[in-house]
Amino acid sequence: MTLDNLVGRTLSAVPPDAGTIARLLDALRKQRHVIDYSGDLVSETMALEATAHAGQLLQKVVSWLHDNKPGLSR
Repeated sequence: MTLDNLVGRTLSAVPPDAGTIARLLDALRKQRHVIDYSGDLVSETMALEATAHAGQLLQKVVSWLHDNKPGLSR
C-alpha cells in the first residue's frame, strides 16, 4: 500500500502547509495501527513516503520556531 492508495495523495501533490502534512502523517499512523494488529508488512514505498512527510513537517516546525520563538531554536 502506498500513501496514494491510503489517502489519495502523493508527496508531490501535498500543499506545503504543516496542517496538511500533519493530517497525512495521522492517516499513516492509523494505517500503522491496522498493520500492527493484522500482521501485514509495511511496504518500503509507504515507509519512504512517511519519512519524507515527517521530514517536511520537521522543517516547518523548525522554521516556525526560528521565526516565532528564536530562544527555543538552535
